[in-house]
Parts: sequence; structure tokens; C-alpha cells
Amino acid sequence: MERFGVGSGEVSGVNPYASLKLAAQGDVNAQRELARFGLQRFATEGDLQSLLDGLCFARLAASQGGDEARGELLQMLALASDSMRPDETEYRASLNGEAIALVSTMADEGNPDADQWLQSIVSKSAPENVAIAQTISRMMAEA
Repeated sequence: MERFGVGSGEVSGVNPYASLKLAAQGDVNAQRELARFGLQRFATEGDLQSLLDGLCFARLAASQGGDEARGELLQMLALASDSMRPDETEYRASLNGEAIALVSTMADEGNPDADQWLQSIVSKSAPENVAIAQTISRMMAEA
């Protein structure tokens, strides 16, 4: 129960079980709430697993569209990538590739800032990360 803030004597404003039910039914607000909950636990307690759990919900919310949900996902992908151990290069590359693919999708959909972000991210990324992004972009387009 500690993971949800219950064991420490503190109860956050989020009832994760009620939110889980709504998130499973496709409620984008519940998905974003659970994503932010994981992000908050990471920011306040350094709980990387909560951030990684929150990424699942951030992905679900972002898949429904909306620049805010996508922005939250991008933030969480960057934090997760930066927080990986140095020997977790494949996972870090996958997170980076996913971020590139997401920004590319946003650019394709006409987000005015995404083109600049995409150029910046790609210029700082290893070629293998860009290749991963191309694969993920294809999968996103087919979904």
C-alpha cells in the first residue's frame, strides 16, 4: 500500500482504485490523473517505478489525442530516459525513439511547435534511436 501513499499515513487526493476503474473504461481524465500521480511520486520521492507505471497511463491518454496529454507523455518519457541506469541503453533508446515518434506525429498533425522540437530531438539523438522512432511511427500510423 505504500506505493499509493497509504502506508506512510498520508493519503494523496487520488483514489487509485477508483481511477483505475475509470481509466480501464477509457476515461482520459482518469488516465491523465494516474499518469500525474506516478509523476508526482517520482518527483517527490524518487520512485522510478511509479514513474514507469504512470507512463502506461500517459500513453493511454496520449493515444486519445490532445496536445496536453501528449506533452505530459513527452515529459515523462524524458524523465524516465534520464533516470535509467547507464547500462540500460536499450530501454533508454526505446524511450527516446518513442518521444521522437510522438513529436513526429504531432508535427504531421500540424502542431506549430512540433517541427522545431523534432529537429532538435533528432539532431541530439543517436542514429539507432531515430531508426527506433521510424518503426514506432509506422506502428502508431497503423493503429
